Amino acid sequence: MSWYETLCKILCGKQIDELNLQINDLSIQLVNAQANIAALKTENTQLKAGKTKTPIPKITGTISYNEVFTILNNAGAKDIRISDMNFSTCSMEEAQVFVAKAQIQYEKYVAETHDCDNFSAELWGYWNDSLQSFPFGIVWSKTHAFNFFIDDKKKLWIVEPQQGRFYSIEDLKNNVNYSPWELALV
Repeated sequence: MSWYETLCKILCGKQIDELNLQINDLSIQLVNAQANIAALKTENTQLKAGKTKTPIPKITGTISYNEVFTILNNAGAKDIRISDMNFSTCSMEEAQVFVAKAQIQYEKYVAETHDCDNFSAELWGYWNDSLQSFPFGIVWSKTHAFNFFIDDKKKLWIVEPQQGRFYSIEDLKNNVNYSPWELALV
């Protein structure tokens, strides 16, 4: 065998080894991808069936009907409707994480079809999709619908569902879109 034939045999053997390694790597990636696809299909089926829910915020206390009423009344709400006698509370930070997980702020705005009242109703529903009641509600001013939240320190926050942002009531008290409150539901 000539040196040329020997060299070709060595190089071809090396190329075959490299190709076999690539095939093994791709096989592993394929098995992992198939497992991920199966897991996503299962999750999708569970979501469609309503069997999985986002974990609720960590509960750190309670607040009573009277306390919620007083806080909303002090905010200037003209008509207050409260559904429960007691509510679980959580920190503002936990609430921010929970609102971010809802991802409602990424939905498309369509004037008069999917606008502020739809965004705020959907976020309110997201908070009510558990066996716990939180002091999170929906508010209508004369020009806008949005949400409110009372944290575990009994501080009132305005939640803008179209942005997924929290504002202190003081920051928006002179904004006509957020004041005065015509109706507050919790």
